[in-house]
Amino acid sequence: MSFMEDPPITARAVDEDIAAYAPLVRSVAWRYAGRGADFEDLVQEGNLALIVLIPRCPDNR
Repeated sequence: MSFMEDPPITARAVDEDIAAYAPLVRSVAWRYAGRGADFEDLVQEGNLALIVLIPRCPDNR
């Protein structure tokens, strides 16, 4: 692997990032609950978005 290539993202790192952002997902879902969607549905959609987007984002640690 050359210095220009991104290091592979491990499943553990993805799981840690999802766990770190889970409180933010819940707080945003809590704000939007009752506006036509259930709290659980909003949390589920937020978690799905995290699962899709975290591997795509560069690792800025």
